[in-house]
Parts: sequence; C-alpha cells; structure tokens
Amino acid sequence: MSRSSVQDRYVSDRAPSHYCKTCGEATRERKPYCTDHILDDGYPKTLCEIIAGVDEEIKSVVESGFKKIDVNGLVCEEILAGIATAGQITWRRLVKDHVAFLNNASTETADAYLTRLQIDGLVLTDRSVRGIDVVMLSPKGLRFARKEV
Repeated sequence: MSRSSVQDRYVSDRAPSHYCKTCGEATRERKPYCTDHILDDGYPKTLCEIIAGVDEEIKSVVESGFKKIDVNGLVCEEILAGIATAGQITWRRLVKDHVAFLNNASTETADAYLTRLQIDGLVLTDRSVRGIDVVMLSPKGLRFARKEV
C-alpha cells in the first residue's frame, strides 16, 4: 500500500469528536457549535450585541451630535487606546489607522468624537507646523485609558 492511500484512509476514517449543540453536525477543533451556529454561544453573542450598539451610537451621533457619545463606550475606548499606542498623532491618521469603527463615518462624525473627548478633558490637541490637528492624551485621559479612573 502506498503512503498516500494510507494517509487518505486515516483522514477519511476518523470520526469527529464533537457535534454542534444546535444542529448535531460535526464541528471543527472540538468546538461546541458549527460555523453556522457559533453566534448561539454566549461570548460571541455578547460581542455582536456590543458591536451593534456601536453602530447605533454612530447613527445617533450623525443625527444628534456629540451629546449622544458614550465616553465609556467601545468607540471612545478604541480612540484612547489608539492614542496611547501611537503617542502624538494627527486626528485624521488616528481615525484612519486605529479606529476601525470610524473608517466609514463622515468627517463631521469623527470630529464630534474629538469634540466630546476634548470637552471631557481626555484629549488635548495642538496644531502642527502645517496647521493639522495633533491629538495626545491628557493626564486624565491617560488614567482613563489605563482604567485607573
């Protein structure tokens, strides 16, 4: 018997060790759910709800302005984490490279987040030599990003 036929036999004869809790189909890597029903599990379901909440927040910011922004929300957390990672960075570069939620948002929506973070004293801005807004964390923003507040 050739080596490839032996390998094919072992691969095809192997029985799956776990089955989907919803539909009973075989799963990969001993997961409790198949790929069609993975969102039935608690953690992925919670993550999807959080992301859906982000979409709703961005829509309300588009309609009502910066007063609808949740400073403790995921978007602001991502902005502060991006500034903490990058250091001083231009606002446009931060939104483009570090805040995935605002990539498809309008400039006005992104600027509303900057305004809210400035009002709450979490972010400081400065102008570069070329007149571009550069953002940095304030001491309060640094504590907030580290979850010390």
